[in-house]
Amino acid sequence: MEFHQLEYFLAVAKYRSFTKAAEEINVSQSSLSIQIGKLESEFGVRLFERTTRSLFLTTVGKEFLPFAERIMEDSKKAKVMIEQFISADKGNILIGAFPGSQYFGFIELVSQFKKFFPDIHFDIYEAECAGLVSALKALEIDVAFLSHFHETEGIHFYPLYEDRLVLVVNKDHPLASRNSVILEELTDEALVFNVETTLYTNVIETFNRLGLCPNIVLRTHGHLSSTLGFVSSGFGATMISSKVAKYYAYRELAFLDIQPTIPRATYLAVPTTHEKRPIINNFVKFVLHNLKPKDSRANLSI
Repeated sequence: MEFHQLEYFLAVAKYRSFTKAAEEINVSQSSLSIQIGKLESEFGVRLFERTTRSLFLTTVGKEFLPFAERIMEDSKKAKVMIEQFISADKGNILIGAFPGSQYFGFIELVSQFKKFFPDIHFDIYEAECAGLVSALKALEIDVAFLSHFHETEGIHFYPLYEDRLVLVVNKDHPLASRNSVILEELTDEALVFNVETTLYTNVIETFNRLGLCPNIVLRTHGHLSSTLGFVSSGFGATMISSKVAKYYAYRELAFLDIQPTIPRATYLAVPTTHEKRPIINNFVKFVLHNLKPKDSRANLSI
């Protein structure tokens, strides 16, 4: 049994006519009849009953019809799947992104890529970085924008942006009139953080490295706007990326540099096995070309 024989069988079953079926699939009626005959000989049964005036499926033919339809449908899906591994301009890319990645222009970047490759489609999954790394390791997503680097076998990390954290306080806060603050000054300051983020991890690691203990009075588990809402109300201070800060400058907030600097970097992470796919390779090259990472770690490879 061959795929073209199934195609011929389905065409004849659809039109109940060898003549119309032959026209539909653009083959001669004699070739169509020969292939249907070969299929019936292979099965040892008749799939069609033929009379001088009509043609219809036999009982076996009716039973075989849904199997033939399913085989052809599965073959089409398999072809689409294979094309994603050999095509550079069509297919689907599963992208993971950390919350807040929109502030770094990653959404616009995907939109720009879509204009160059209109036949490529996307699924976007937003999650914290730990979840995204797990999804990359399980090959559940193709690429991910991360705000944290952790050495992981089988994943290539491309640095994108180098940034730093800034302190955020209410405009009525005693520190609001200053341009910067020393980290040691914040040990008694009431702090508010979303403890599920890598930003929180960065802050705690920095405090610990300096032998300091932060005074965290509120631990949130939601969106950044909620954390900043508490800060705006005077509940406490927090820290965010300087690149994100400009999007919240309209609020009743003040932003201060922190000494020593707490670095904050973003990365594009890709499983090394997926980088071989032309469609993924194109996306990685597009991202790196448009963001032009300047840091020396741009060649960091795991």
